[in-house]
Amino acid sequence: MTNLEKLRIEISINQAKRDLKDRWTEISSESRSAIREEFGEWMNKSSFKEEDIIFLDFFNDL
Repeated sequence: MTNLEKLRIEISINQAKRDLKDRWTEISSESRSAIREEFGEWMNKSSFKEEDIIFLDFFNDL
């Protein structure tokens, strides 16, 4: 994975996190709990290991 690809994915993740933060109050409490349980660790990260990003890039291509 090139540095440019890694940056592209990190920017996409940060944009998704920002969008989720903007819509957080519109999401039901049950859904917020599920999001915290599934993605809480990811939402709190500011950078990611390359192997995690490679997985996300592969998952996006499916």
